[in-house]
Amino acid sequence: MRSLVLCSLCFLISPAFAQQPTGAKANLKGSLKISLPKGQTNSLANSPIIVTVRNTIEVSSDFFKLGEIADIAGRDEAYKKQLAELEIGRAPLPGYSRSLMPGDIVVKLRAAKLESDRIELIAPPSMRVTRSKSDVATSKLAQIALNSVREALGETPGTTFEAQPPLSSPILPAGTLRYVAGAYRGNPDTGNLTVPINILIDDKPQQTVEITVKVKRKIKVAVVTRIVESREILTSDDVMLAQIELPSGFTQPLTTLKEAIGKRVKRRLFPESPLSLSFLETPPAI
Repeated sequence: MRSLVLCSLCFLISPAFAQQPTGAKANLKGSLKISLPKGQTNSLANSPIIVTVRNTIEVSSDFFKLGEIADIAGRDEAYKKQLAELEIGRAPLPGYSRSLMPGDIVVKLRAAKLESDRIELIAPPSMRVTRSKSDVATSKLAQIALNSVREALGETPGTTFEAQPPLSSPILPAGTLRYVAGAYRGNPDTGNLTVPINILIDDKPQQTVEITVKVKRKIKVAVVTRIVESREILTSDDVMLAQIELPSGFTQPLTTLKEAIGKRVKRRLFPESPLSLSFLETPPAI
């Protein structure tokens, strides 16, 4: 009797299932839900990520990240962002390069707990990471120092300035260059001045380069016409006026013959040597 009842029920239920449209979703209550990051679907969480390291790698900061040396492709934007921000290593000094192996990247992924079967790493067997640099022309530094001295001292008849560029160009990080000339040091009468040039990258001080500016003075001064021995008294035949370039550091030049005639020399002088007030003395009255 029980078997007959069960068979009857099956007979009544079967047409209902047979009439259910194809492709309809069953409404299951109490099923297990899989927790995923907010905004992700199951297919997105399992989507592949392809990391392709560039053949030419140039970085600009002290440390470089995966996003700076590789192209990261995939649909999972959150995961891609994590990978791009992963710090891979320290960059070399500006203008230099260092080696990088695929294993170095894998180690960093593992240490940051970002390693996954979803990642496909495409990289050469060995790579070079180069640090970009700013090119600083030594001629530009010399010109800045020259302009600074001319502005400070103005134009002086018979006086010219010559800046000596540094022997080597400074090697600095990449960025926006700016130069600031400081106040010169030294006495223009002694022949040499020193001008500090402060170099800034993105308005941050990087290096100070000192430029030497030579002061050349070509003026009409009194010179001797013959070899004059120490303690000789100069006559009008012994001196003349000549337009010459004074030696570096020469001070107190005589610009008139009157200042020299009748004076006694303190040291031996050679022809065409300029006369300085410090070379002469008034002979004692007899």
